[in-house]
Amino acid sequence: MSEFPRPSEVPRVVTTIHAWAERLLSSSDLDEKLAPATSLAEIREPRAFTVPVNPGRPPRLSFGMHRGKKAAFPATVEALAQPENRGIALHFFANHELLAIELMALVLLRFPGAPIGFRRNLVKTIHEEQDHLRLYLARMRSLGVDLGDVPVSDFFWKALKDIEHPAEFVAGMSLTLEQANLDFAKHYHELFLSLGDLETADVLERVKNDEIRHVRRGARWLDVLSPGPEPLFERYRRVLPAPLTPRRARGLGFARREREEARLPVDFIEAIEVESHSRGRRPDLFVFDPGVEDRIAGRGETRAARQIQRDLAPLMAFVATADDEVLIERVPSGDWCRTLVRAGFEIPRFVTTPSECYQRMRGWGADEASRLPDTTFREPPHRTPSALYSKALALELRSAGWYEPFQAGWPGELLYDAGPLAKLLEHHGPLRLKHPFGASGRHQCKLSCKEDLSASARFVDRTLRDGFGIVVEPELEVVREISILLDVGRSKPVSDILCAFVDKRGSYRGHELGSPFDGMPQELLRSWGSGARLRDALVDVGLQVSRVLERRGHRGPPGSTCASIGRRKACVSRRSARSTRGSRWGTSRARSLGTSLAGHTPFTSSFGMGLG
Repeated sequence: MSEFPRPSEVPRVVTTIHAWAERLLSSSDLDEKLAPATSLAEIREPRAFTVPVNPGRPPRLSFGMHRGKKAAFPATVEALAQPENRGIALHFFANHELLAIELMALVLLRFPGAPIGFRRNLVKTIHEEQDHLRLYLARMRSLGVDLGDVPVSDFFWKALKDIEHPAEFVAGMSLTLEQANLDFAKHYHELFLSLGDLETADVLERVKNDEIRHVRRGARWLDVLSPGPEPLFERYRRVLPAPLTPRRARGLGFARREREEARLPVDFIEAIEVESHSRGRRPDLFVFDPGVEDRIAGRGETRAARQIQRDLAPLMAFVATADDEVLIERVPSGDWCRTLVRAGFEIPRFVTTPSECYQRMRGWGADEASRLPDTTFREPPHRTPSALYSKALALELRSAGWYEPFQAGWPGELLYDAGPLAKLLEHHGPLRLKHPFGASGRHQCKLSCKEDLSASARFVDRTLRDGFGIVVEPELEVVREISILLDVGRSKPVSDILCAFVDKRGSYRGHELGSPFDGMPQELLRSWGSGARLRDALVDVGLQVSRVLERRGHRGPPGSTCASIGRRKACVSRRSARSTRGSRWGTSRARSLGTSLAGHTPFTSSFGMGLG
């Protein structure tokens, strides 16, 4: 391969834009791809053009040359301290510049009727990309690496070669790939400076300054090619071709000053800063639905439940990934999102209306999926049978002896009239009355003495009128609540065991992410022999519950609860077919961040253990 002449030494041939672009795209001679031209004649007649499968390239640079092989980018400071690895890093950057030249040439060929100013701007930008490529080639060769020594990626080519309008190219190239390069160029400029490699740092500084102009041109031309009353960011998002997403417009770090120099609108910059949508994977849709039990019971949504949904739906951001979307009534403020991003979170995209096909529905309460068409999801939403939301299921399993050795004598009853309550109170002591479809401490009351029978008569009558009966359980003196987190259908369905905080009404207040047995009364631990034996027993309960739920048509993350009484006695008092007060997603995220997010997020239901 020949050495490349300096830009001033390259002969500038007078030709047409079309002929020059054909040479840049199809030539397999790298020297020709680097040959600029001035005084290009513009011929405006339409020409038929077929997009090639791949651009012309020397064999060593072809996309199929290293089929099945993928080069690892030397991203760490330790790796880049080695000269050869710095050359390999520049090889990645050089391939991106070559792809930009080829894609811009393709746009010149595909859209001869685009505005003349736009086409001449592309020519100018190609000349600058050629300069970048020469700089990278010279520097990487001095570091012992030649172009073609490393496998090259064709992702950008595949992402942009089939666009249907010049506005799509501006959004994909200038406002996505080149905008991200503001971050990458700044990051690696500073990194190479820290390594004392001033020559490589100077190359990145030159590239960064040129990219500022390229992004500025892109914003200006998107206004021309895709005008409209909406803010620039919304028009950009609308025309950005898949699989690119706004998330790809961010690189390492966030070069705010450089974006301001590119004259991007402030709201555009802030939107990109918090954008964490998928870089190509089909997202999951996360929902927060606190009203499932109310709707099953025929109560409809209450104003309080709607307020809870509005207030807490944003917290799904902590259990979703950056690739997902969260369905929400009102998008959180930019300040709220930026605070999380600057604290180290990669938040998902918030949407008020589902607008695309998702992989699947996840989150807190699955009933929301029933309001969306099945075509919204690649994996059709799983419809959990309504009966599995009922507290009567835990009572049924206790009565059948499923929870040995977690039994506390009388398991409770499901009543359809209030007649037996007085006798049950006399025989079994304080009782807890629950609506089968109550949730988080709501729709329940306590009977401690006969006087409470008249005080609770209105609640009992209203509950029985719903037609689902009323769950009557022994009132437990709880000293420790334990959550068993399940994911039904997995080979190992018990995903975690945690200590939960629940108030006297049964409302969830938080989770402790350490061992659930720390601080547990020694008398209780001794009755089990050790914390390990107690954990094994809890895991066994979780496995039994998981098998029952799977046989009855549920899969995914439910919650399970039990409460212990005396020595080796316990009662499974609550379980739910929703991920009610925790999840393996949320707890693993909280642990990885070293932050007790479970104490602030509606996670799973719980097991309550208490001494009698």
